Amino acid sequence: MTPAERSLLVAIGGYLVSDCGMTRGVAPKGLEDALAAAREESAHHERQSSSADDVTAWVAEFSGTSVAKMKGKSRLRGIVYARWLTMWLLHHLLGWSSTQIAASMSKDHSTVFYALHRVDSVYPDLDDITARASAELSLD
Repeated sequence: MTPAERSLLVAIGGYLVSDCGMTRGVAPKGLEDALAAAREESAHHERQSSSADDVTAWVAEFSGTSVAKMKGKSRLRGIVYARWLTMWLLHHLLGWSSTQIAASMSKDHSTVFYALHRVDSVYPDLDDITARASAELSLD
């Protein structure tokens, strides 16, 4: 625990002790548990974000386009298909919801929903591509 985190715990702990009638030993322990849980959630979010970036970069290389184009507004067929594949992989490899994918790709969730239902018509070997991406990204 950093000194700043410790100071914060002491300050909040003192507040809880005076307002809630907690004993001095209980308040800091509860806060330490809450801080540990928040750190774990933050680390999980960082891993998920990093994995999403890895998936997006993998699809860009696989499809011969760039991440910026895939996250952009282009309607060129190849870029749209790469974008759809990225959305598919984020959903199937990382378990992301359409809302999470939409936020990551700067799109509406209905666009993600449409992509998830159309991508198999573009990539008939989608299961093979998914397995390859999973193996190359070490996500299995």
